[in-house]
Amino acid sequence: MKIPADEEILISCCKKKDTQSLRALAESYGHACYGFLRAALGVRANLAHEILADAFAETLDSSVSFQQDEPFLVGVTKRLLKGLNQLKNKEAKGPLSDLDTRVQIVFEALAALPWEQRVLVLFRDQMDFDYEEMAYILGS
Repeated sequence: MKIPADEEILISCCKKKDTQSLRALAESYGHACYGFLRAALGVRANLAHEILADAFAETLDSSVSFQQDEPFLVGVTKRLLKGLNQLKNKEAKGPLSDLDTRVQIVFEALAALPWEQRVLVLFRDQMDFDYEEMAYILGS
């Protein structure tokens, strides 16, 4: 995968701690990533900000991620998955509560899927990744 030239410039400015560039990066990718996390976390969606901030910071701090011709959204998504997997290993699933019945059914159906399938549904629905991007992120 090739990094778009405008993204390369933006990332370069972000690594220099340019506030406007950091804000532009967050505006470009934050909404999709946050929606993905909230959907993946379900009732634990309050943890989305922390995982998202860690993933953005780790991706920007990584000297490796951009040497691999990897777009920022792909790099940050890999780190989001890492954060979700760490959380999944630390916590047991809690029951869904106070959700609209139809939404609860969707969350329960998603929760019933194996983790690998659930991630694919969320990648497509929340982040609008195409199949090539999903395969690349998951290393398939």
